[in-house]
Amino acid sequence: MEVIDFKGCFEFEGRRSDEMTLRVIVSKSGGETVGSGSFSLPLMLVGLPSGAEVSFFPNEGGEIRVLIREIDESDGVGYFLTSGDVARSRRSA
Repeated sequence: MEVIDFKGCFEFEGRRSDEMTLRVIVSKSGGETVGSGSFSLPLMLVGLPSGAEVSFFPNEGGEIRVLIREIDESDGVGYFLTSGDVARSRRSA
């Protein structure tokens, strides 16, 4: 298991968030490198339902697709699972 902090922004419905940090806890599962983690909730993602998919674009390039697992609006935190291989995102980041 490894923890990776990516700096970048979320994009959803053509809008981009301010720069932020996406902390991904990476592990191997069935031969694929997958991740989960949390992030400070940008206003543009408030109200998204569990299961919504958004993109995170690291400053270094690439794209990380995340599935929203839970949004805690009272604490301003979002929890997610990655969609796809994080290793590919990391290599291109």
